[in-house]
Amino acid sequence: MDNALVRNFCLIICFISLAITASAQTDLTIWQKQAAEARKLLYSQPREALKTAQQYLQIATAERNEWAYTDAHYLMGQCYLSLGEYSQAFQLLQKGLNYLDAKNTLPDSLLTLKADMLQAVGSIYRMWGMWPEAMEAYAASIAIDRALQNKYGIARTLNNMGVLFEKMGDTLQSITHYRQALAQAEQIDNKQLQAAALGNIAIYYKNQKNYTLAIKNQLKSLALKKQINDLRGVANSLGNIGIIYADQKAFKEAIHYLHQTRAIAERVGDVSILATSWGNLGAYHMEIGNIDSSDYYLQKAFAMATENNLTSLTKSITDDLCNLYVKKQDFKQALRYKMMSDSLNQLLFNSEKQRLTEQAKSRYDLQQQQAEIERLQWNARLQAMDNERQAKIIRLLGQEAQLKEMVAEKKQLELSLLSSQKKLLEKEQESTTQQLKKQAAELELQKIKNAENQLKISLQTQQIAYNRLLIIAGIFIFLFAGTAVYLVIRRIRQRLHNNQRRHMQTIDEIAHINSHQMRAPIATLLGLMNLIKMDMNQGIYNPYLIDLLDKTVQKMDETVRQVSDRTNQISEEEKKQNHLKL
Repeated sequence: MDNALVRNFCLIICFISLAITASAQTDLTIWQKQAAEARKLLYSQPREALKTAQQYLQIATAERNEWAYTDAHYLMGQCYLSLGEYSQAFQLLQKGLNYLDAKNTLPDSLLTLKADMLQAVGSIYRMWGMWPEAMEAYAASIAIDRALQNKYGIARTLNNMGVLFEKMGDTLQSITHYRQALAQAEQIDNKQLQAAALGNIAIYYKNQKNYTLAIKNQLKSLALKKQINDLRGVANSLGNIGIIYADQKAFKEAIHYLHQTRAIAERVGDVSILATSWGNLGAYHMEIGNIDSSDYYLQKAFAMATENNLTSLTKSITDDLCNLYVKKQDFKQALRYKMMSDSLNQLLFNSEKQRLTEQAKSRYDLQQQQAEIERLQWNARLQAMDNERQAKIIRLLGQEAQLKEMVAEKKQLELSLLSSQKKLLEKEQESTTQQLKKQAAELELQKIKNAENQLKISLQTQQIAYNRLLIIAGIFIFLFAGTAVYLVIRRIRQRLHNNQRRHMQTIDEIAHINSHQMRAPIATLLGLMNLIKMDMNQGIYNPYLIDLLDKTVQKMDETVRQVSDRTNQISEEEKKQNHLKL
């Protein structure tokens, strides 16, 4: 009873644990889906995406899920990147990478995530102007993607490396990487990566003043983005086409494309693209002499940029407003915007100074981390060497102790050898005497065995004779029984010859007894005789068969007695009838 209670209690505990585990996995799955939705809000609502990412990190930490924990760090880093808070993004991404680097081996899913994080870190280094560090991060990312044969990751990294080479002024390497990225994207038929590579190629041709190829590639990029319904990408491509026309002084065409960009930006709610479109529309209208339209668009752009803290864009717009009011000869407003531009310029200078400071701090922290890692590695090596030295000392001490034990064992063996030699001589003498006794005992044992064999032969001979007698007796019994039955039947037939109809039923009964009750023992008797003959041929005496033979004979005797009784009964009846007749 107690065992049953314990077993039931254990089963209940197991079910509860499974339910809790399933519930936790379900919660984590739900948060992973919410994280996927948050990634769609990275550019339009980065603050909301950041809140989801923070909650996702808490759940992943509580559940101790390695992939979700690292993915949450990556998502939070992307959110901070969208918000322009590069230091926060870098710290989170670096924390995730350090966590992965501490693992001895990583599954493919975590390796892919590590490549994604290295991409993001490389982009931060690129924005900070730390180009060697950015190239190192991109190289590490593409090495992982090539090992995993991840063509998507390879195409993405080649694209980013092309941008980095363009920043570094190496235009040849830049266009080479863009084309390689485009080829990889076409192999896997990824239209998003194809559109990005074509857009970068268009920017390269724009910088080279080859506006025809620039517009051609931008139009290809635009078509692909429309196919995948990437509205934000469509807005960017339309804006870039407008800028290319503006560089050629074709401001009307530029304005046409910028209005399309503005409409899509309003639809998707991308404030940065929308404010940039308003500002470019104001600048282009000013170029063609539409002063009022220029004032309208620049004021809208200024209000939107100021409201959303787009400092760099606000500074550019204030410069355009200053130039506009100079053309309108409203020097008071021009001075106002000039002073505002200078203030924003100082703010940007301070921001750049802060960025450079953060860049220097990041480099210092990185160097400190590398130095700390090297120090820990050296300490580990020294500790390993010290442990090895102590292990060698312990092994030497152990070998010395073993050597002393071996010397002691050798002396003990020598003493035991002398003692054993003495005992061996004594045993040799004893063995000679024992051998003589053994030979005498063997002779006696052989005599006993011979007598035993003779006795067995005699017993077998007696058994064979006894079996023969049994067979002869069985044959005589069988002949006697058959003769008796025959005589009885003959007598019954003679007596019933004159009175056949009357005694027909009685004769049938006797025939039934003869055909069933008599034939069965006779068949059994014949079978037993055959078995006994087989045993006799093999020299075997089987008492069980003899017992069966005896029982069969008794049964035959009982059947003959029944037939005789029935016959006597008929005789008595005939006598009674004859007496009555007389």
